[in-house]
Amino acid sequence: MDRRVLISVVGALALGGCSSPSASLPRLAVTTGSLPGGEVGTAYSATLRATGGDQSYSWSLRTGALPPGLSLDITTGIIAGTPAVDGTFPITVSVRSGDGQTATRDLTLETAWPKLTVTTVELPPAEVGKAYVASLDATGGDGVYVWSLASGELAPGLSLGASGVIEGAAAEAGVSSFTVTVSSGDGQTSAAALALATTGPLEDLTGLIPGGSLGEFYTFSLDASGGDGMIYDWTLVDGALPAGTSLSPDGVISGTPGETGIFSFVARASSAGRQSSTGLTLTVSTAPSAEYNISVHWLAGTLPAVASPTGAPPGPSKAALIDPRVESAMEWAMARWEQAIRADLGSETIAEGGFPASACNGNGSLINGGVFNDLTLLVAVAPIDGPLGTLAQAGACIVRDNLLPVVGVITFDSADVNTELVEVLREIALHEIGHALGFSSSFFQDLSLATGIGTSTPRYIGANGVAQYKTFGGCCNDIALEETGGPGSAYSHWDEFGHGMELMTPQIEGPGNPLSVMTLGALTDLGYTVDFAAGDPYACPTICTPPRERPPGALPTIAIGNDVLPMPRYVVGSGGSILEILQP
Repeated sequence: MDRRVLISVVGALALGGCSSPSASLPRLAVTTGSLPGGEVGTAYSATLRATGGDQSYSWSLRTGALPPGLSLDITTGIIAGTPAVDGTFPITVSVRSGDGQTATRDLTLETAWPKLTVTTVELPPAEVGKAYVASLDATGGDGVYVWSLASGELAPGLSLGASGVIEGAAAEAGVSSFTVTVSSGDGQTSAAALALATTGPLEDLTGLIPGGSLGEFYTFSLDASGGDGMIYDWTLVDGALPAGTSLSPDGVISGTPGETGIFSFVARASSAGRQSSTGLTLTVSTAPSAEYNISVHWLAGTLPAVASPTGAPPGPSKAALIDPRVESAMEWAMARWEQAIRADLGSETIAEGGFPASACNGNGSLINGGVFNDLTLLVAVAPIDGPLGTLAQAGACIVRDNLLPVVGVITFDSADVNTELVEVLREIALHEIGHALGFSSSFFQDLSLATGIGTSTPRYIGANGVAQYKTFGGCCNDIALEETGGPGSAYSHWDEFGHGMELMTPQIEGPGNPLSVMTLGALTDLGYTVDFAAGDPYACPTICTPPRERPPGALPTIAIGNDVLPMPRYVVGSGGSILEILQP
């Protein structure tokens, strides 16, 4: 045999007895079973993995497409980049090993917009009357946002636009709590609760302070507006309170007065970096043996009647009817008059069925069979004539045989209660109770306390009123009454130009219209026993002859309007029966 042939055969047998390299390597497989989701606009990275083969891999995308912004590294198997759109992207990946094996795997990559979140957590404060702009911010979603107010309210004068901008000029101080909602174009929503503080010029609204009695516990809360509208820090900066009383930081004067007298002091309120000081006077008198009491019965439409435990006529529940602002003003005003009138008049029992339904401004049915101590006021908040017309109306409808009122009526115009006049509700209530007590032309005429009613020169001539008028500079033997206005205004008030801020002129000049000893003297002429020490400090702005022009620097005035109710007055005797009807 040829030696070359033998070598060739042996070589062939040797080669045929060996396996191929791939036959001895593990089978190639893609082990990545799923891909993590991605967020649009956020860097993304995910590594494809495989086993088997010679572990020298080359990757490719067999079918489908990755989201725009992402790519596959064929060497490392890393899918990376920043997704530009949201959606679901099915793909098939393929891997090839160096030994020639291949494997594939179907996968899905989902991308979504980031979670929508309101990022504004605090708003800059607004200031009353000044332009305000603040933008709400959010992250996530597709960046196309629409904002709205989900609940609560912004301060009056401010509004939220769809672009997320709060703007306007706040009309009042306070803190507004509300919830905003933002929606993005991809269908997401997010909400956040926010608060916006509005500050304003700090102003003391306390006005008059009711007097106290020696040895009797006293409490009264000072009032202010502006600042942040919520928190006021009060301090006593000048003068002194009566021994036994003090002013707390939250504005409450309280304690048991240990001395009598007139105590003048200055209180300062601080809020949101602002301050306001006001001079006040607290009068402490000797406690009388018998008290004059004013009670109130709240009126309203057709709400169901409830029995009263105090013996007052049946009527609707106070809690269900009354505006708390009016209630607070009435409580303050009644306490002020009770402090000035110091003798109990006793109770009057009204005969059953004696009064027509038309009595007391249509409330006669509430009078029949009732027991009334000193003075009872039937009070309502109801329409009269719209904003800034007649603010309120009052008068007496049941009187004793000496003409001192038993029952009176007061109606606050609901249109004015909901305006800026809320700041002088105390003064309005105090003024109207004065008419219910008998301060009006009808009583002046019946008791011969005035001359010139119905003419251009009406004058008050009651001895006590005139005497007190002279104590602060009045030089004449009579006092000018107002001659202008409608039938519910003329002749039933002190002359506006001659007596300025005094309580019973026909106009309110901001908070703090004094109840002077002149008015208390007139009440003495009507038949009341009064404490002149309870009168507020007052100086007549002119002497005898009223000017025809307002003095420079005078406060803006608010005309109360035709506020004396033209009602018949029913005179009752000791048995509660009608003795006489006096026409208005």
